[in-house]
Amino acid sequence: MKIIGICGSPRKNSNSTRMVEEVLRGAKDVGAETELILLKEKNIEFCDGCLACERMGTCHKKDDMPQIIRGMKEAGGIVFGTPTYWDNVSSLL
Repeated sequence: MKIIGICGSPRKNSNSTRMVEEVLRGAKDVGAETELILLKEKNIEFCDGCLACERMGTCHKKDDMPQIIRGMKEAGGIVFGTPTYWDNVSSLL
C-alpha cells in the first residue's frame, strides 16, 4: 500500500512538514510505501473557472496538478498537513 503525505506549508522545515514526515515514517515502519509532496515546491496555478475540466476531462493549465492527482488516485491513503491561517488551511492546500 502507498501512503502519500501532502504538506501545504510555505515554510522550509515547518512543524506541519515534520508532522507529516512522522506519520509517513510510522506508515513505512509497518511496510507501506510512502511519498512526501511539498506543495511549496510545486507549480500549481489557480483555477480560472473556465470549466474545461468538465467539458474535456482535463484542465487546460500546464502545471503539476495532474501528477499530484494521479498519485492521490493511486494511493491507499493520503495524509494532509497544513498550518492554519484565519481558521482555515493554507492557500497552497
